[in-house]
Amino acid sequence: MGFHFFIAAGLAWCLGGNLVASAIGTAIGNPLTFPFIWGATLETGRMILYGGDIPQGAPIHLGKMLSHLEFSQLWEPLLKPMSIGALPLGITFALVFYFLTRWAVFGFREQRRKRLAERARRRANQQAFGAGTATSS
Repeated sequence: MGFHFFIAAGLAWCLGGNLVASAIGTAIGNPLTFPFIWGATLETGRMILYGGDIPQGAPIHLGKMLSHLEFSQLWEPLLKPMSIGALPLGITFALVFYFLTRWAVFGFREQRRKRLAERARRRANQQAFGAGTATSS
């Protein structure tokens, strides 16, 4: 949570991508999906860290902890599992959407190439037809 900006910027810089596009892409989110994403990262992190034996402690009162900024109390039960769980989920979705985007861009470029080739062919035919009628008169 929050580090996705830095990770996206670092990857964009390493890959020669656009830093502004990486910031915009990570900033746009759907508030309806955030609880599901956070729940998935929490449960994935708990499964990785603790397996089937999730430690049971006192219930977390998130509002109280955030109002007092008790980071140390938030780290172990909440932030650590979410940080660990976000890695495999993020890598998986990044790879899936990378290949989907690459396929879509390839398809778009191929259609554009065909469209431009067809336009050039028609233009060449028109010029040949126009040149043939001009010389025959």
